[in-house]
Amino acid sequence: MDLKERIVAYMREAAYKPLLAEDLAEGMGLTQEELIGFDQALEELEQEGAIIKNRSDLYGIPSRMHLVVGRLSMTAKGFGFIIPDLRETEDETDVFVPGPGIGSAMHGDRVVARVTPSEEPGRSREGEILRILVRANEKIRRHV
Repeated sequence: MDLKERIVAYMREAAYKPLLAEDLAEGMGLTQEELIGFDQALEELEQEGAIIKNRSDLYGIPSRMHLVVGRLSMTAKGFGFIIPDLRETEDETDVFVPGPGIGSAMHGDRVVARVTPSEEPGRSREGEILRILVRANEKIRRHV
């Protein structure tokens, strides 16, 4: 198991709560050799959306932080759905994102969103996009 896999496995343990990088490394009991690649591994995991660093610089697993990582699918009506990369349970539906919750994200972007349960039974979860991980398109063409 490589370092990135070990980090994610450690963070998936039931007792894990979001931690600072230093506390995470200490809790994992990393060797001096492993510490050399630790920051790079955290950065890569964050770019992949496997882990999230919040505003307080704490690292956690998205699902435990009421976040979802996935691809945004937009509709012509101005709202969209996030198709999650990972579904922890079969109950986890796509995440509905109303127009104002989309921000600057566009169709096909890989995003992180805060999720709230739907207020109406049987409806999909709702979300608000917090961060764009990967843009689907780097350039936008204007039709004249």
